[in-house]
Amino acid sequence: MAILKKIYYLLFCCALSGCYTDFYPDIESTPVLCMNSLVTADESIDVELSRTWLYTDEAGAENNSVSDASVSITVNGHSAVDDYIPAEGDCVRLKAMSPKYGTAEAEVVVPAKVNVTGVSFKPNITNMSFYEFEGVSYGYVMFDYMLDITIADSSYDIDFFHYSCKGVDNNVSDFLESETGLNINIGTLKYEAEPVFGEHIDAFDSVMGADAYGFTYFTDRSFQGKSYTLHLVYSNASVHFASANGNIENQLNFELEITMDAVSESIYKYALWQWQWYSGFLGDMGDIGLADPLWGYSNVTTGAGVVGAKTSRKFIIDLREMLYEALQNVEMPELPPFM
Repeated sequence: MAILKKIYYLLFCCALSGCYTDFYPDIESTPVLCMNSLVTADESIDVELSRTWLYTDEAGAENNSVSDASVSITVNGHSAVDDYIPAEGDCVRLKAMSPKYGTAEAEVVVPAKVNVTGVSFKPNITNMSFYEFEGVSYGYVMFDYMLDITIADSSYDIDFFHYSCKGVDNNVSDFLESETGLNINIGTLKYEAEPVFGEHIDAFDSVMGADAYGFTYFTDRSFQGKSYTLHLVYSNASVHFASANGNIENQLNFELEITMDAVSESIYKYALWQWQWYSGFLGDMGDIGLADPLWGYSNVTTGAGVVGAKTSRKFIIDLREMLYEALQNVEMPELPPFM
């Protein structure tokens, strides 16, 4: 009989577990200024202002603009002139004031350029096809490649970096009419081949299956005051092109644009928070209520928004030599294009 009583309790608990209702807590919330800005060396400063709102406030989500605020810029302790352009080493302080939403402030130092001492590009063609039709050359080349970028780190402070790569496409808007165009696919980066992209992943996250996919921010913690070479391994890159009158050399730019950014700590921490939220174990557990939610990162005094700084260096990898060598080794048949 005692067992039956316990069964009744279990059935009652199961019945309760199937009941739920929407609950909107009555939370006192005062909107504050949200300030976002990316201070970039040698470029003018743009500041975006909005206000915070309670997540149940649908009107606030649709209209959170701020029109009554003024922004002042202080550089190295002095008011900035109207045509101020940020430079490496500048300490920039932004201050926004709104009669309705109060004051928001943030300070950031523009980092020095990344000291890149070497860039090496080693392609390996895996497949290709070329053909001509009515005076137009068509073709594609598929290839893997290794990209080595050597950084000389001269500072014993912790520095923060970001790497990116893109194809320089000079596509003509109407490919069929112009019969000239180009599309470059940079391929798939093997993030696990470069350990600094995963330096933020601890043992627990690693055991739970986390990886550095999509994360190309890193620090100099492992090579402070030394030189370090990024080993970037790409697979399944491709170039597709069409060139009227076979004048490929003069009509198209086969190029990869490599960007190495020195970024502020605030940019790195915001990127790291995003990784934790979307890819980290604590972010996953917080989503299902098994851990405390991850607070959004902010370096603004109101706790809303991010002010960061960066200085960029760009490098161009010319792919034409690789493609021209491939062209010399292939006979161009007269075939209709597959379009």
